[in-house]
Amino acid sequence: MNVLQARYRITQGVRHLTDREVPSVDSTLKELLTPQQWHLVERLAPADRDHLLRVHQSLVREGVTDQDLLLAGLLHDVGKADERARVTLFHRALNVLVGRVSRGLLERIANPNGGWIAHGTYLTLNHARLGADLARHAGASDRTCWLIAHHDDGTISGDGDLQLLQEIDARE
Repeated sequence: MNVLQARYRITQGVRHLTDREVPSVDSTLKELLTPQQWHLVERLAPADRDHLLRVHQSLVREGVTDQDLLLAGLLHDVGKADERARVTLFHRALNVLVGRVSRGLLERIANPNGGWIAHGTYLTLNHARLGADLARHAGASDRTCWLIAHHDDGTISGDGDLQLLQEIDARE
């Protein structure tokens, strides 16, 4: 883990430890999203909702006007919550710590039908794919869904929009 990644993880941890509702974040997100899309976002932890808005605002500051990319910025983490649970700081720490030791072990822990730890780990590992499916059902374009599905995938290169989304996601 490099210094920037470590700083991001520490900041992320602090945000989730001090997690609280921020009415201005939610009202701004509601203005930017359709009711179906907001329903997906409102299930997330307040810190995750804040993260989505910060990613969107950074894309705007970068001069992005492409609506597919901007919507991907707003929805890229919606797969971190479903009707049963949402990803917590515990799941994030488990992902980072166990994932460093054994990705296979982390995948064996993950279970969509499992208990709190197993289900949250499943959401953590699969949030990009799950989020793309949720966004599609909430009316997002194929391009937006593709960006969401691959925002956490470091194997694709050559797509400038995806690269920008990944860079901003990693720092916000």
